[in-house]
Amino acid sequence: MIDLHTHHDRCGHADGTLSDVAAWAEARGISVLGVSDHAPRFADERDHPRPSIQMARSQWDGYLEEASALREELAGRLDLRVGVEADWIPGTEDTYRAALARSELDFVLGSVHEVGDWHVYQPHTFADADPEAFHRGYWRELAAAAGSGLFDVIAHLDAIRVPGRASTGGAGEARGAAELRLGRSPQRPAR
Repeated sequence: MIDLHTHHDRCGHADGTLSDVAAWAEARGISVLGVSDHAPRFADERDHPRPSIQMARSQWDGYLEEASALREELAGRLDLRVGVEADWIPGTEDTYRAALARSELDFVLGSVHEVGDWHVYQPHTFADADPEAFHRGYWRELAAAAGSGLFDVIAHLDAIRVPGRASTGGAGEARGAAELRLGRSPQRPAR
């Protein structure tokens, strides 16, 4: 079994250390584990602008060092891959390209959590939004993320499936464009 999308206590919405996550995986027979906590918000100059969502910028080097050491420690027992989940934030590609160009990383998951001021997991931010605009925006940003070359994989494509925000079908064209882009996404440089 393989699991490449995991989080631990640095992100603020999961529990346990990286070692705890690895022990959990071993106990369940997972043979390939990717640690992929939420990257800092590199586009923000503050150290920790979103403590319940992402790790602090000051934790980044420690995360990569700890994960790399754990990969070495578990070699032969567990195929541990060091990764990260990074948000797609339009206009910040150069900042993220530089921050994610770390030799310790085996993979980068890309995610769309925000569409303008709307956050897909914070319903109060889109309570009054037009569902069609919300869906079109989500699929537009997903296509842009997939085509950016920043990410190896786009994570949780179904994040848009939040209660009460169903599209009536008008966003289908934007979704189709995103699906086409996902199938043709350029490869990030090999590490």
